[in-house]
This record gives sequence, C-alpha cells and structure tokens, in this order.
Amino acid sequence: MTEMAASDRLIDESDSPVDIELQGTSLRATDTAGNVFTCDLTGFSELSWAHSFEEPIDATLSGRVSELRCDLRNAIALERRDAPLRFVNRDEPIEGEHFDIGFEDDVTVRLPAGEYYCRYDCEIFTRIRFDGEARIRNRSHGELSITFPHPTPLTIGFKSTVEVPRNRLTIEPTTAGLATAITNLSAALRTTGPSRVHRSHRAYPPLVRVGDETVVPESVRESRPETGLDLLVPDTIDAIYTAAPVAYFLGARVVPTSDRSPRLVAEAADFSFQIPTDPSLATGITTVLRRTFFLDLLVDWIQPDAPTLAEHTQLAEAGIDLEPCRDRSLAGRVATYLDLPADPVDDILPGWPYRMTMAADPSYAPALPHLCYDLAAIDTPQTSQGHGTSAPVESKPPHQALLDTQPLHGTVGSVDREADFEARLAAYENRIRSLERGTERTSVVVATGPSVDPALGAELAAAYTDREETVPTTVETLAQPTRDTLRRALTDGAEFFHYVGTCTDGLGCLDGPLDPNSLSGIDPTVVQLDGSGARSVADAFVTAGAVAVASRDRVHEGRAGSRLGTLLLYGQSVATAAQCSQLVDFDPTLSVVGDGAHRYVAKWKPTGIQTISAHAGDSLEVTVVPFSVDPVGAHWRPDYDSRIHLMPAAYSYDVEASAYSQHFLHNNQPVLLDDGLYLPDEQRRLLYPIV
Repeated sequence: MTEMAASDRLIDESDSPVDIELQGTSLRATDTAGNVFTCDLTGFSELSWAHSFEEPIDATLSGRVSELRCDLRNAIALERRDAPLRFVNRDEPIEGEHFDIGFEDDVTVRLPAGEYYCRYDCEIFTRIRFDGEARIRNRSHGELSITFPHPTPLTIGFKSTVEVPRNRLTIEPTTAGLATAITNLSAALRTTGPSRVHRSHRAYPPLVRVGDETVVPESVRESRPETGLDLLVPDTIDAIYTAAPVAYFLGARVVPTSDRSPRLVAEAADFSFQIPTDPSLATGITTVLRRTFFLDLLVDWIQPDAPTLAEHTQLAEAGIDLEPCRDRSLAGRVATYLDLPADPVDDILPGWPYRMTMAADPSYAPALPHLCYDLAAIDTPQTSQGHGTSAPVESKPPHQALLDTQPLHGTVGSVDREADFEARLAAYENRIRSLERGTERTSVVVATGPSVDPALGAELAAAYTDREETVPTTVETLAQPTRDTLRRALTDGAEFFHYVGTCTDGLGCLDGPLDPNSLSGIDPTVVQLDGSGARSVADAFVTAGAVAVASRDRVHEGRAGSRLGTLLLYGQSVATAAQCSQLVDFDPTLSVVGDGAHRYVAKWKPTGIQTISAHAGDSLEVTVVPFSVDPVGAHWRPDYDSRIHLMPAAYSYDVEASAYSQHFLHNNQPVLLDDGLYLPDEQRRLLYPIV
C-alpha cells in the first residue's frame, strides 16, 4: 500500500489554525476545518493591546465596541473576575459565582462596572473579555447581544477544536526507539494540571516515522513536560504499545526493563504502583487510564462555575473526597487516584469508549500519535484478553444490544481479532489532510450504477438532505454516470460518497467500470460502497485518499440502504454507524476499513442513541447510550434528569404518559426499538401506538 510522506502533512508552527476576517462591522473567524463563528461588532475600533486569557487561545481581536451581536446556538457562561457576580435579570436581583444563558432562555441582564469573562463553546471555542458596564440580552432561539453605554474595550479569543500535527520525529525499529517515540508524544500536553483532559489542552502529538536512526527535534524535547513519572514496562513491543496511551496522558517516560512486572514510579513523590497483569496487561493499563483521566476530569470540575457530575456525587457518598487533589502535582494526584479502593471507584467510573488492537510490529508505530490523540486504549494479541468484538446478536433486546455496541474497537495490522474496523496507516495521513481542507457544509454525492434503479438513488439523497440537526449537508445525485463523471465527482470537494451498484473490477459506470486504483487522489473522507465486490475495492479508496470506507457486498433498499449514512450524518463515527445499522439490518458482508473512529462532528460531542422500555404504570424508561470517541466531557437531559454524567456513561430516566408528546416531538436523538431505528423527524409515528 502506498503511504504518504508524513512531512507532507505538517503545519508550520507559526501558522494560526484560526483566521479572523473583519469586514465593516461583521467579524468572521474560520479554523482549518472550516468551522465558523460570526458576530456583528457595532462601532468597532481596533486596539493594539488585548486582554489576556488563562487558557490556550489561537487568535484574538481587540477593540472598542458599542455592541456585540451573535446567534446563540448553545450556551454562554458569564463570570466576573474582580468581585462576586451580582446583577439584575428582568428586575430580579441575581447573585452567584457564574450565570449561564442557554439558547432557549429569554434573558435581560444588567451588569454593573466590573471585569467580565464570557465562555461560549460552539464550533469554535469563543472567549470574550471586557471591563465596564453592560447589558446582555438573549431571545429564545434568537440573537444574543452585549450592549455597552459607551464604546468599551473588548477582546474576543478563539480556540479551534481541531488540532493538526506540527512536528515529526524519526525512530529506529527497536523497543528503545518505540519507547523514545511514546515518551515524546507527551510534548503535545499544554499543562500537567487536571485541565489536560480537555482537547484544548492537548495538541496533536508529533508524528512518528520509522527510519534508520532515532531523531527527536529539539522543539519536541523542550516541549515535553517534566512530570517525574516513569513507566517501567517489559522490554517487548507488545508491552510498549500497550503502555502508550497512559504514558502519553501522564507525560511519563517509558523505560523498557527486563522485569516482567510493569510499574508506574515517581521517585520525588515516593510513589511506586505495580500495574496489575491479571487478567491481562491491557486490562491493568486501561484501569490506570480510566482512573487518572476520569478522576482528573472530576477534579478539574471542582469549581464554582463547573457542573457537579453524578459520578462525583457517588464518590462523595462513598467517602471519597477529591477536593485535596486540586492543588497537588500530577504525580501526587496519580498516587492518590491509584491508592483509592477498587470498590467503589471502578464500579462508578464508566468504561473506556475506544480500544485498538495493534500487531506487535514497529512498522505500525506511525499510528501511535493518532491513537493517543484520540485517547484510544491499546492492546496487542499478547497483552489482551479474549478475541475482540462480538458479532451482533439479533436476539438481544435493543437496550442490551445498544450497550454492547457502545465500545469502539479497531485493529491495526494483521491480528487475529474480531473488530468493528480495520485501520490503515494511509487513513491516518488522509485524516490530517481532511482537517486541513475543511468545509462549512458536508457535501454528499450519491451515485447509482447502470444495474440499479435510479429511484433508489433519489431515496438515498432524500434521506441525506437537510440533516441540519448535526451535520448540514448538500446532496448531489448521479444516476448511471460515466467514468469521467464519476471521477470528477470524486475530486470535486465531496465529503461523503455513497455508491450503489456492481463493484467487481471497479465501480460500474455507463461506459465500463472505474478502477479505483487508477485514481491518484480523491476528496471524500468517507466512502460507502453497496454492491457485489464492494469489499474487494475498499482498500483502493483508502489508498486514493479516503479516511474510512464502509462496504457491503449487496444492495439494500429503503431505509436499510440509508441507515448507515444517516447515522454518520447524525454525528456517529463510521464504525459506530456501521455497527448500529447492523442491529436493525444485519449484513454479514458489512466491513469498515481505514480510521473507523472518523466522524463529521467533534469527537467529544455527545451523540447519543436512545432505547425505550415499559416502566412502572404508564411511564416509559428511556436509556441514553452515548457514543463518544474521546472520553472528555459530560452529557445530560435537563428536562427529564437533573443529573450530569461523564460522557461515556449510559443513563436512564422516566417519561410519564402525559409527557409522551413533548418528548417524542422535540427529541433530538435517534431511538432504537425492536422494529428499527427512528430518527428524530420520524418519532411522531411512535406516539400513535403508545397513546
């Protein structure tokens, strides 16, 4: 398989991932992935100085302004830095550490003179600082405005949620070389504090290339944090690969030893923890990763302006106090976390959402930066337990089937393991290319071959059109295209390409098959192929530039044909979309090659699917199963459940009979039932048999 040179994908360190454009009073910030933030700045006059920010910021704009206006799509959090927050909301006095305004809220806030800080997490993380009096007004599902009595200095900071690699190191194909690579991946960490759990504090790790000698750029060595942690592992490729995510996240130095007992050591903290290897080394490493990550996240959120999570409450009720960890060093926090009793900690924390099984071959080391950036747990056939992901069992009830589908599992290299997808090194290079190209809308091309009824293509296009809930789309349909037409469609900026028809010897066209091996490059990040011979050409599309390819060696009609693609456009990863579609339309020929964790929304965003079962009386129990890739963050349904849960944790709530209509008419998550998967715009039909 042809691999792209890693150097082709590097971004100059001096290039900002966010570009700011000001035309008249209109401000537009765009990042490398095409994410956009826009607002209107009335009376703007640029200043040469800017307020400072305590968190990583990619670009800022500072000036005097009379009013700022923007569409509020999520929520904005307001804080005061120089005194307690006191203000008036619609003639009602409010006092507290912070104040949140949601996009559904009708709010008018009058702020006295002070130093204010606003956090707005949308497609681009946006931060606003200003000093002075102000009025903040929001109209439900409308416009947010911050108005000043006179032109006031204001600084807007932007942080892209998308990171691209900016460094590369070369290693020799030995255990020492692999240990050096993994040790230096932590150069991407922007802090050793608990906030390192958040994507904005984790840059893309340096890329890895296998060569004749080990060369680590000085800029990488200087960026690696000094944590005082050493991870001692057996001197084998299996053990070193398995240790990679923990070493990366903890900033630990990987030390291969002849000792068969792996240990995490911090001499300065007088700390030594023997990592359990029963039932497997991978299980022990994942336990360390779960504890250190989720407990750091809970510690980071021990703040007046942060949510209190259900897991934090459960730990507190069990007598575990995380408050003292806020001021401890990384090594000190790790020592505390690993000293906590397994019961109840390991039962309270959710399972890890993403795992990769790697072949114990140094040639696959280039996958490590990408897997560590996504915080995938890693194992090898020698360090893992069992045989991988189980095939879907059709007889399982939807609730259990969905829970069993939740963990994402892939493979790298030739390993004897069942998995949701088979990764390719070329796919990770293609992933970087896709981040650089980015678009504001996802362009979809649906093509049907000569042997397929064009009406099927029209059905697919209708299913993919106007999925504004998560991924805005534009859709083009090609019926019985020629080879030249299909070739142009693959190189004209489309993000998702779905072909239905015979794939033997290439994609069937009106004038003969188009051989994907003849394509020097394609634009779609995701390709779906339905038809005989589809699997035989899937790898060629990855080689040509796709990040992931889903293939089925048969044609599916109706909703079965569009379900995988629709789930993808609802924010699921390619592999999760494939596995969830299998719960409804089982097809033994379905496979995913490439980066199956790839998806069209940020990997930390919640993309839950619900199942429903009868409960006490006439009520229904709704279970929300999240499908995150990155484990950071939390999710909740405030209208039905006051608790906030760690991102990978499934949870349930009751809906009374009187609230059925409210729930199903306004639900924004798909629902899985025995008879199929119902998208939000299809759920009104559920009311009739229920009511």
